[in-house]
Amino acid sequence: MESAKGFIRAEIGKEIDLRYIPEPIFHLDESIEQGIYMSKLIQKVKEDDEKEENRMDKSLENLMDRAIEIIYEAESIYIGSHVQPDGDNIGSLLALGMALKKTR
Repeated sequence: MESAKGFIRAEIGKEIDLRYIPEPIFHLDESIEQGIYMSKLIQKVKEDDEKEENRMDKSLENLMDRAIEIIYEAESIYIGSHVQPDGDNIGSLLALGMALKKTR
């Protein structure tokens, strides 16, 4: 663009009736490159988050599998409550106890 500056200035002078034709100044617009760079960074963060989420899901799945295995292998299981249990607490304990008995 710099090498064409004189030609561009002459063409402007032909089209516009001015006493003095301003000299064109060119600046490189790096916003497209910056936008592409930012898009790539965002995509990488998104991919890293998905990998971490998949790893955590797998870890939780393994933990649940291990907990189920321990429950099946246990000879007895203690089901405890807090002090002064209310009806919801007692109902939940009974339901859990019945569910555990069915798995045996």
